[in-house]
Amino acid sequence: MAYVLAYCASLVLSFVMECFSQPFSTVFYKRPKTSLIITSLLVFSLFLLALFLTMRPYFAASLSLLGIVIVVVINNTKFKTLREPLVFSDFFLYLQAIKHPRLYLPFLGVLPLVGLVLSVCLIAFLGFYFESSKHAFLSWKSSVIAALLVASIATLRKFAKKVLITKNVMTDNKKLGVLAVLCSYGAQALDQRTKLSKVIKNSAPFSNNKKSSSVMTSPIRLADIVVVQSESFFDARMLTNNIKTDVLAEYDNCLAESILHGRLQVPAWGANTMRTEFAFLTGLESKLLGLAQYYPYQQLADMQMPSMISELKLQGYRCVCVHPNDSSFFMRDVFFKNLGFDEFIDAGEFAGAKREGPYVADLEVSRKIEQVLGQTERPCFVFAITMENHGPLHLESVTDQEWQKYFDQKPQTDLSDLTVYLRHLKNADLMIKKLIACFKARERNTVFGFYGDHVPAISDVFDAYDYDDPESNYFIWSNTSLPTKEESTNKVESLAKKLVSLAKVC
Repeated sequence: MAYVLAYCASLVLSFVMECFSQPFSTVFYKRPKTSLIITSLLVFSLFLLALFLTMRPYFAASLSLLGIVIVVVINNTKFKTLREPLVFSDFFLYLQAIKHPRLYLPFLGVLPLVGLVLSVCLIAFLGFYFESSKHAFLSWKSSVIAALLVASIATLRKFAKKVLITKNVMTDNKKLGVLAVLCSYGAQALDQRTKLSKVIKNSAPFSNNKKSSSVMTSPIRLADIVVVQSESFFDARMLTNNIKTDVLAEYDNCLAESILHGRLQVPAWGANTMRTEFAFLTGLESKLLGLAQYYPYQQLADMQMPSMISELKLQGYRCVCVHPNDSSFFMRDVFFKNLGFDEFIDAGEFAGAKREGPYVADLEVSRKIEQVLGQTERPCFVFAITMENHGPLHLESVTDQEWQKYFDQKPQTDLSDLTVYLRHLKNADLMIKKLIACFKARERNTVFGFYGDHVPAISDVFDAYDYDDPESNYFIWSNTSLPTKEESTNKVESLAKKLVSLAKVC
């Protein structure tokens, strides 16, 4: 009887806890029956797993409920910061928090993190101290529990594969609840991946042939292409006219000389750089990827992927990625190798480099770009991914008068995150200045693309200014005289094709 009561208590409380998840979903008793079955089976599986390990039903119920609480807390933290609920692929992403805790844990906050740790310790102490084991580990009861666990997981997977989903995590969460969506997305992702190869092949704007050739255009006539994916870059002056215009003075000069510039539609808000990155390199829209859109590098790592790289390799380009961070982050080391990059210059090549805040300075990245361009006679494509402006920005301090560098008047509210962001934005502006000077001094034709992967993770600032535009900014510039100068909003998926085309005519 204790086993049944413990599970029922954990199930009821799990449904109650899920009511606090964001975005607020339909009340559980109004959801589709399949959703309720999936949630019930998930809690049952967690309960059986904890019961098998602890042999204490109420302790197991507490642990399974704690697991649900942790999911809800992380979901709400993500939603507040990134305006998106938890998705199944986040569990693969968040494994990186073990190696890179600064990039994840500070967003959770000190109190929730301490609270979760204390809760685990308290439940463990109370469970072992006050409740004795109800059966031996090697007993028929343990065997029955193990069998039930296997059966529960199999049944959960069966139901999760059948539930109807839209693949839009916001829509599905509101209808089914976060727990059912996590299970359903996870169960259906593998089946969807097997169908994506044909979709990608038919939709990709690039060739998948990576063998170098000079058939299309002689390599001598091709321009070098440099693209900077600037971390969290957008024109923050759109927030308020209180920000000084000279924060992005070099950026403004570059827009005046650019071939093309404007707002950029990106598939991310505040984080998930790899989504924008993937869209740029492959030219594929997120909606075509189904459930793989949420972490494409992990979901599509073993798939032959037509991309900008394969197109450039066909024309004889040497392709180099420059990124002052661990190359294994987001599985870039695996995915970029599959795309065909010749070299990946990561954090190991930036030992002793100057830092601005906790990360390698943008100016150090520009120096590395110049070095790469000077080391090859072949046409070269350099894809640089900066890190300086990466959050969490609230961990960096500001001086009392630092606001004067970036604002005309002192902000009425404490927006230290914005001051830190503008500090790094100014450094990105100096990076643009240095690169433009380098390209203008070169004899070889050079096409320069620059864009922001997403807006920064400063939700309090956006709330203060009532700002909800997810678009970043971009420009394409060349050191040759091209007559077309245009301002237009573009999708990030379209930029690579434009850059490749321009390299042939510069």
